[in-house]
Amino acid sequence: FVIWSCIDPEGSNERISMWKTWVTEEWTWFYIASQNIWIALLIYLMFSKYRNIRLGKDGEEPAYSYATWFAMLFSCGVATGLFYYSVAEPMWHYRGWGGARWDDYMNDNDKAIHA
Repeated sequence: FVIWSCIDPEGSNERISMWKTWVTEEWTWFYIASQNIWIALLIYLMFSKYRNIRLGKDGEEPAYSYATWFAMLFSCGVATGLFYYSVAEPMWHYRGWGGARWDDYMNDNDKAIHA
């Protein structure tokens, strides 16, 4: 796959774009349905006999409170967004995909500084 992309970049780009369009048009419903199934499964587990399962030994107290557990999960979600956008947003401004204001009169170094 990589060799094909290196040998024929234009042809592989065209073909990969066609595949991407096909996957998006044909399989979006499956992705949405799978997310709904996960949510339904989690709601079922919340109200079934499995809601009291402990991830430890019997009678052992949890290592973290609900508030601490929520804070850790929330921090992971925020960190994921920061890692992604710390690269994506400057590249967006540098390349001018969003209609950069300085695209016409700045050189590459100035664009990188303002990104």
